[in-house]
Amino acid sequence: SIENMENSEYFYDLTVYDNNYMFLNFTKIFRVINSWDPIGLLKNDLNENYNHEIVEIYDKLLNNENELSYIIYEVFKKNFPESFSYTLNDCSLIANLIIKL
Repeated sequence: SIENMENSEYFYDLTVYDNNYMFLNFTKIFRVINSWDPIGLLKNDLNENYNHEIVEIYDKLLNNENELSYIIYEVFKKNFPESFSYTLNDCSLIANLIIKL
C-alpha cells in the first residue's frame, strides 16, 4: 500500500533532498501516479509499482525539462510503448491533480 511504501527505507532513499518542499512534491507525484495506475500494474500484483517512472518524472521536473503533463506522457510512453494508451490531454488532468494536492 502507499502507506507502507512511505514508511519503507527505499522510499526515503529516493528523496535525496532534505528540503521539505522537494519531499512533498515527490510524495504528491507518488500518490497520484499510483492511484491512477495507468497501465494496470497494481490491479494484478500489489508488489508491482511505478517507482522507476515516478523517480524519472521527479528528476525531469527538478531539471525543468518540460511542463509536468508532457513529462508524465513522455515517461510512460517511453517505458510502456505498447500498454500506455493515454493522451497528452489525459496526462494534463493527472498533472493538475498533482499540482492541486
